[in-house]
Amino acid sequence: AGDAVAFADVRELPGPADQVLGDLLVDLNLTHPRVGDLLIELQAPDGRRFTLFNRRGGTGDNLTNVRFDPA
Repeated sequence: AGDAVAFADVRELPGPADQVLGDLLVDLNLTHPRVGDLLIELQAPDGRRFTLFNRRGGTGDNLTNVRFDPA
């Protein structure tokens, strides 16, 4: 088994720093041979983390046209 590797793709949302988001949709296309290995999180500027995907999917591969919607 391999070691965990962290990968960060930082994207800043436009708007004032004190803006409160009421809703956020995240669309994702990701190529990976085993999605059960993946942990996908959003991190707020204050350091809080929000988990979108936590090692689900077993040995399946890729996340294609996946939408994370809090609704």
